Amino acid sequence: MRTGARQGSMASTPRTFAAHLSQLQRKTPYRTVIFLLLALLASPVLAEPLAVYVLEDFARDNALKAWNLDVGAKVEKGQALLRFARASRWRPWRDSWPSLRLLYGDGLFVSGNWDDYDRLEFAVENRSALAALLKLRVDDADGTRATRLFALPAGGRQVCRVDLGLLRQEIDLDRVVLIDLYMSQPARDYTLLLDDLRLIAEPLNLVGAELLADPFGGGAVRVRGKRSRAALYRLEIRDDQGVPVAEHVEETERLDWTWSGGAPGRYRMFLSATDLVWNHRSDELYLGEFAVFPAARRSGLVAWSEQGTQKIMRGDFPRVRQALYTERMIGAGGGPPLRIEMARNEVEGLQIAWRAERAVGLRLQVEELKHEEDGAVFPLDDITLSQVGYVLTQKPDEYPVDFSGWWPDPLLPRSEFKIRRGENQVAWLALRTGKETVAGLYRGQVGVWADGARLGAIPLELQVYDVTLPDSTTVQTAFSLYGDMLEQIYGSKRAGALRQRYVDFIVDHRINLDHLYRRETPDLEELSAIAQRGQLNAFNLLYLDAEAKYDGAGLAKLASRLDPVVAQLHELGLVTKAYLYGFDEVEVDDFDKMERAFAFLKARYPELRLATTARDPGLGADQRLGELVDIWVPLSAVYETDTAAQARLAGAEVWWYICISPKHPYANWFVEYPALEARLLWWMAHQRGIEGFLYYAMNRWPGQRAPLNADPFGRTRWNPASYGTANGDGSLFYAGVDGPISSIRLENVRDGIEDYELLVMLAAKAGGQAAQALSARLVRSASDYSQDPQEFAVVRRALLQALADRP
Repeated sequence: MRTGARQGSMASTPRTFAAHLSQLQRKTPYRTVIFLLLALLASPVLAEPLAVYVLEDFARDNALKAWNLDVGAKVEKGQALLRFARASRWRPWRDSWPSLRLLYGDGLFVSGNWDDYDRLEFAVENRSALAALLKLRVDDADGTRATRLFALPAGGRQVCRVDLGLLRQEIDLDRVVLIDLYMSQPARDYTLLLDDLRLIAEPLNLVGAELLADPFGGGAVRVRGKRSRAALYRLEIRDDQGVPVAEHVEETERLDWTWSGGAPGRYRMFLSATDLVWNHRSDELYLGEFAVFPAARRSGLVAWSEQGTQKIMRGDFPRVRQALYTERMIGAGGGPPLRIEMARNEVEGLQIAWRAERAVGLRLQVEELKHEEDGAVFPLDDITLSQVGYVLTQKPDEYPVDFSGWWPDPLLPRSEFKIRRGENQVAWLALRTGKETVAGLYRGQVGVWADGARLGAIPLELQVYDVTLPDSTTVQTAFSLYGDMLEQIYGSKRAGALRQRYVDFIVDHRINLDHLYRRETPDLEELSAIAQRGQLNAFNLLYLDAEAKYDGAGLAKLASRLDPVVAQLHELGLVTKAYLYGFDEVEVDDFDKMERAFAFLKARYPELRLATTARDPGLGADQRLGELVDIWVPLSAVYETDTAAQARLAGAEVWWYICISPKHPYANWFVEYPALEARLLWWMAHQRGIEGFLYYAMNRWPGQRAPLNADPFGRTRWNPASYGTANGDGSLFYAGVDGPISSIRLENVRDGIEDYELLVMLAAKAGGQAAQALSARLVRSASDYSQDPQEFAVVRRALLQALADRP
């Protein structure tokens, strides 16, 4: 497995095609070699695969002989016809659910080396009347396993794809020993057609490579690039006359090269790559130009800005061509303005990154921000400056990461901080508009003090569009606030004194005050007050535990608890916002019990909604639960559009949820995941018509016993591992000494909720297709979406302009 880097010069000549083909013939079935040769000779189009290795195409009548089957199976017209029977009991001695397993060395699975390929794919047709959930498990020789989920629409055929670049981070692709396709406890019988199980090698794509430059102009540059498997990269630096001055050659999956040196002048960076396995060379890519300044011209302090959807690591350089603010520019108050664009009645922010060649203390303050036409002053109370803090992560077991160490996340409530030489410090600037804020352009500046003396200022612009968000939100949320965790941090008395700050904080982030697993009903007077302000649209009344007894006595006891509470709901006008949540992630074994409990509750309280994350791929389509459940909540990765549409036609709402699952390629908001994902999840939700978002906890802090504190450089003493070794799962904010401390992730959650509302407004104004067209620019599918904060900013601007009728 080529996970390490090999460095050298261009004298490291790639293997010839003939030599490579000879090697390929020794390890690849004959029909695959012919396919490869014809593809390479007949089509130079890079979009075509470089190679295809067929693991199984079921072309032979005895093709299933090599498979270890626990399902009904036969070969039919070159496909495997599979019948998965309803299973209510797991057989531990099989170490699997109903499945078909292919072991290395049996039959056609004669190569366990997948390292030369970029993706695994197979075609599945679901001949059943209902959607199915198929799982794939792949094991390596060490017993390490990885799993993937695939939602299969009823009556549809789809190609299921697995990114081997991500799989490579979990198992050893050199030594794959098991492929297992299975269903976990299927709730009904399914018939599937399986075909074309194969490995694909893709052409080189260098578009994602980026050039970062030393902001001081000292000559250091950094090139980063990533692909699913290794390639031989060649970097060349040329001066302004086109003369090469430096070269770097490296075989690696993850290009990360830093160069420094060179005489003062301007230079250009070029990148090319060779796929040594398939003898494919990329076109040369121009990455950009950078400058080396004489020492006398280099600034000792530099700043630049980034979107709030970008995480800035402590060692990051800015991108080439990115606007920089040097000491001289700050002293003169010059340079392009920092810019924030927003609607009325929302919160939006940006980041200002700082880097210094010396230790320095900084203080920032936004100075008069005025409307350019009428002179209206933006209220200082609606401007917040925070320092981006860092939490120290350890490598999690639950999902692969590129880096473990100091990650940016908490937003420390202070505008003064210290910078250590060669290490970034980041300020988070957030502005809050009101419903009465005058639309238009505001101009001002951010004042900068270095070591107590005023250095100067950076220009600031705010564009407020003639668009007003309501106080209420359309999308419903079910995020739990754990009171016991507050007591764990503060003690009972102090937690009680601070609770209102947490309530206000959560509501201010457009999230319902809620608890999914509450064993006691909530304070309805408190919720009524929040609802009257338009800041509550749903809440859980009580948790229905799958382990409880729902016999006659159990149901009577439940009714005695709920009767007076439901009466109070009616008195307060809250009944349409309340629901009962229960049977958390249960499988088919608990469906009868759930049906019994829900039938009783629906008959007694028909006005109350019943919600569940029960794992039914059909969302109740062929059973009585479909008449009883009002809110189905599938995992985001298994949400299936057609099934959800049928459930909605039957009168139900369909939400979705994330938790410790899913992991990449699906979006989530772990500490190590891109900040943009926490925002795009809400664009995905609106795109799919999802009415609500469930998240099991906001403040799960099992390893923490004291409030967060941080040194002047933003390094905190806080254990971010919140579920097992997962960082940030069930934890969206931090406990400060005097109350909650927000995070980059939570701010992007609120921004995403606000974006959802803007998309609702656009759909009402210009039709659903207008909103869908914008979302489609960012989201191709739940596992294929934009990773570019700059691209997101362009689309978000287009959304605001469309609502404000601006070109």
